[in-house]
Amino acid sequence: MYVDKKLSGVTAVQTLSRLNRMATGKDTTFVLDFVNDPEVIRSSFDPYFKEAKLSAVSDPNIVHDIKAKLDSLHIYEEYEVDAAAAVEVFKKGNNALTAAVAPGKERFNKRYNAALLEGDGVELDRLDLFRGDLTAFINAYDFLSQIINYEDTSVEKHALYYRALARVIREDIRRIPIDLAGVAMIGYGIKKHDTQNLTLGDGVLDPITASGSKKPVDPVLARLFEAVNQLNQLFDGDGLTNADMMGFYEHVKGKAGENAKITTQIAANTEQQFLASPDLGSTVTNAIVTSGTNFESMVTEALNSDTKLAKIIELIGRALYRDGREAA
Repeated sequence: MYVDKKLSGVTAVQTLSRLNRMATGKDTTFVLDFVNDPEVIRSSFDPYFKEAKLSAVSDPNIVHDIKAKLDSLHIYEEYEVDAAAAVEVFKKGNNALTAAVAPGKERFNKRYNAALLEGDGVELDRLDLFRGDLTAFINAYDFLSQIINYEDTSVEKHALYYRALARVIREDIRRIPIDLAGVAMIGYGIKKHDTQNLTLGDGVLDPITASGSKKPVDPVLARLFEAVNQLNQLFDGDGLTNADMMGFYEHVKGKAGENAKITTQIAANTEQQFLASPDLGSTVTNAIVTSGTNFESMVTEALNSDTKLAKIIELIGRALYRDGREAA
């Protein structure tokens, strides 16, 4: 099996375990993984190896708790839930189901777009959590309903509605696909890493608890990590680390953000309109071009002044110490 995408958790287990399927003449399996950290793969398999047991009992009332959270955002009406459930039960087709969840989709997108334009991070976190709670409810209900009779058709109706709504408000649907027209691969690099021995032990599985109640990830940090991951895929060269990628990304973004025309366009346009701006390409390109010159000038000045170099060392040292202590 050749692996060229990030895997973790149950996805890693399900994907790699396909090699265990029986086949005539199959006596050896081999995984060639280009991107994953061995420790992530080991930790993904560890809970399921040898013996898996629950550390506590799952609470069947979780689905009611998540539903209450979802209700509180007023994204949907109960009659819309009933309509979507009727479509599914009586097999009225995808068009009817799409129409049934359209009002909820429109409310969600309208509030999300408004929050983006207003820079309302709290509302964006609330809506992102709503999207996660939909999936949490579906997963909890799918599992618990196999062993518990809820004796409440409302729970089943909401599961059917949430499943349909979750599909039409996914984050990947909102993102603008990158246009790769005209892009050609001119080379690639292969790096040999050390052989890893992934030792597995007995695992204990936690029960379903307060699903969907986790704190949202900081959107700024999430975008930074995503940018670093994409830059790592763009640049293939020995010696380039995540720190290099973060420095390049933050510098270019910061320089581009200094352009008054860019900040004005951000405030007055949707994300799609802004990305189509003819000023964006030239601004980012200029930031990239000047980044090398600016850093070179700062490096020369720092190395030629003991006072400035000492101040920089103190500044970086304090930041490293505090970041390290906070992460511990």
